[in-house]
Amino acid sequence: MQQLAASAGFASWSQAQQHIHEIVDVIAGFADLARAQGVQASTITAISKMLDSRRLESAVLLGR
Repeated sequence: MQQLAASAGFASWSQAQQHIHEIVDVIAGFADLARAQGVQASTITAISKMLDSRRLESAVLLGR
């Protein structure tokens, strides 16, 4: 992971993790934002399921 973080321009894997956590937190608000913008409920559900699936798959990497 350190090499991947370095290739992405991060000084360390922990620094990359901090940025990833920030992104995950922002993405967590997707459904509310989408509803406020008038996105169809079925679209919100489909995207939310995919985002949740990816979050669970990545939980080991994020230490959550």
